[in-house]
Amino acid sequence: MLTGVRLRGGPGGPLSMVATDRYRLAIATLPWTGESEVDAMVPASLLVEAAKQAASAERVALHVDADRAGLVWNDSAIITSLLASTLPDERKILPTAVDATATVYADALAGAVRRVGLFSEGPQIVQLSLGDGEIRVHGGGQQVGEAEELVKASTTGGRPTPAYQLRYLSDALKAFAGQQVTLAVQPGRRGTMLTSDGRLQYLVVPIRPQS
Repeated sequence: MLTGVRLRGGPGGPLSMVATDRYRLAIATLPWTGESEVDAMVPASLLVEAAKQAASAERVALHVDADRAGLVWNDSAIITSLLASTLPDERKILPTAVDATATVYADALAGAVRRVGLFSEGPQIVQLSLGDGEIRVHGGGQQVGEAEELVKASTTGGRPTPAYQLRYLSDALKAFAGQQVTLAVQPGRRGTMLTSDGRLQYLVVPIRPQS
């Protein structure tokens, strides 16, 4: 299940692609003109390779039956067996109760997270504090000192202080490079959803900050 991407769509589209590693979950939505229902688990490594090879193609055709999936573009094709297991319905994982939201330029927040993360000891952890018109990015430890940066943001709701593994948060922000991204922070340690134009939803699970 953790090595695959779930492809799901209905007549007229769109096509959703879902993957997770337990700590993160990403949902990408693509325009699609299929005429039948599709729900298949495809090996992620093969899908990534197909995307590289078909990067210059105008259109890619998807064919799925009970056991196999195929991607066809130009004069090329890749066929693979489907994975037996599948992911849970991603619609049940999407945020329902949001404590606060923050809209910020992804590159600005990613830069602050990267610089502050240099001061983290052991597992690299950064903490975000949502305030009025800003996100305070904090990290550090007893031996290397602490670091803090402020990033301008448009905020609503409460003032949560979620903490994340630096690598997971950095990967999520990288997916929105050059865009404004909205963080929807759920209460407690439920996942934070990052979105921009609706084509990509990226859920990152916060962790308990180190004392």
